[in-house]
Amino acid sequence: MIATMHDAAREQYEAELGLPARGSRVWITGFTRQDHDAAARVLDRHGLCATAFASGADCILAPDPPSEDVVQAAERSGRRLIGLRLLEGRVAPPPRRSAVEVTAETVRILDVTLPRRAPGGPLVPTADRFGHLCLDATFLAAARAVATAAHARLPCALEGDTAVAKTTAVLWVAHLCRQEAVRLNLSGQSDTGELVGRFVPTSDWPDWDLELLAREAHLLDPTTRSIVERAVASGRRLNWVERGVVAAKERFAPVSWRFWEGIVPDAMRHGRWVVLDEMNLAEPQILERLNPVLEQPPSLVLSEHDGTRFGSGGDVEVAGTFRMFATVNPAEYSGRSVLSPAFRDRWTLWTMIEPPGQAEFRALLSRLVHGVHPEFTLGGVTWRADDQTPVHPHLEGVPGIDGLLDAVAAFHASVASSVGGAGGAELGRLRRERYVFTRRTLLAFMSLVADRVQGGAAVTRAVRDAIDAVYVQRVQPGPDRQAVRTALRSVGLGTDMTAANGAC
Repeated sequence: MIATMHDAAREQYEAELGLPARGSRVWITGFTRQDHDAAARVLDRHGLCATAFASGADCILAPDPPSEDVVQAAERSGRRLIGLRLLEGRVAPPPRRSAVEVTAETVRILDVTLPRRAPGGPLVPTADRFGHLCLDATFLAAARAVATAAHARLPCALEGDTAVAKTTAVLWVAHLCRQEAVRLNLSGQSDTGELVGRFVPTSDWPDWDLELLAREAHLLDPTTRSIVERAVASGRRLNWVERGVVAAKERFAPVSWRFWEGIVPDAMRHGRWVVLDEMNLAEPQILERLNPVLEQPPSLVLSEHDGTRFGSGGDVEVAGTFRMFATVNPAEYSGRSVLSPAFRDRWTLWTMIEPPGQAEFRALLSRLVHGVHPEFTLGGVTWRADDQTPVHPHLEGVPGIDGLLDAVAAFHASVASSVGGAGGAELGRLRRERYVFTRRTLLAFMSLVADRVQGGAAVTRAVRDAIDAVYVQRVQPGPDRQAVRTALRSVGLGTDMTAANGAC
């Protein structure tokens, strides 16, 4: 009976020519984790949405042949059962597009297009800070979230581990759009003065009321009286020499105070993008001051000063290009504050950024050495950014360089995952502060390798020296260094790696 049901189910979905409608939700079941991800990519190429939950699914995707439980679940729910073999046999080559397109007037990032401003602006991020970027799926997904928020005029927060390029994604999009952006690194010592404004001392001489001084001349020193009378008769202000004499004679304080407008109202005036970096390091009550700025449309009252009102119907109209962005590390990170639901809710686009894995690390190495960006499929379209000038072109022609980069990417992914979780961490499990191995680590490693090769060292020796400096010496002697060396040996990089440095 079971075999009969399997045959019937297989005949049903193999005989039917049509596929579920685009956008249908498909419950994937019965696959290993690796096969599950591959099946999800096949669904994506068909325009179908993978879901891990049976409830709410429109149909079911199972391996060939489907199991008895899956067949019975499909029969009970009345959902259509389809097999991966059917989908794979009907996968048409996905359309291909350039991931980034920049013209004189527009910028397209994947499927989101933004206008470009006219050249100029001292606060536009410059190109030199993005020369190392690898435009892979994870980075461009973050950049697309930024572009979507900018297009829709919505506040956008990016949350993810350190060095997943959250801030870089915002500034890179601003750079492409020629958009001025200001970045503020927040901390536990940040106050509302940094955000909104504060009174600050100034060494500028006060603009004294000369008519008043002339009327009260009987109270002044004779020298002061003479200076004031001459200035009034001439209809002019005091020059800096006269101001100094008057201040000394009358014992006037030479220091005055002025209101310094914080980065938020200043950006509202001039249409800049604001990037609040490490937002959840600041105290929540400080951040709540920005609640009206995050509303739609944004507004602000400078109660710290003279009550100037920013926004519709106020004293200052908010410039149309003003935007708010923030970057956030997970709340589990040390020193991070828990944000209130009301404040989080005002960041209407909140995007979780995936951490990179071995594939992304390998793609970054290819970008640095060959100038090639990776190809990926998203939304049924295959994307790839145009090639760029390599960061380390002198490594490109080294024999066996790609095999070496494969090994480095595997090693970096291994040590990065070994410190990732409190429960499963293998490196630094007894330390209060965990080790950190990120894209920055990999970039530093490649810079050292390139420097050593340019100095005449063999590339294998340069790699080993750089790994010792960047990875081995970063961890404590003993079990942690031994674990790093074990990871090195597992990818073929461990031979005589630290012989010059002695035993651990």
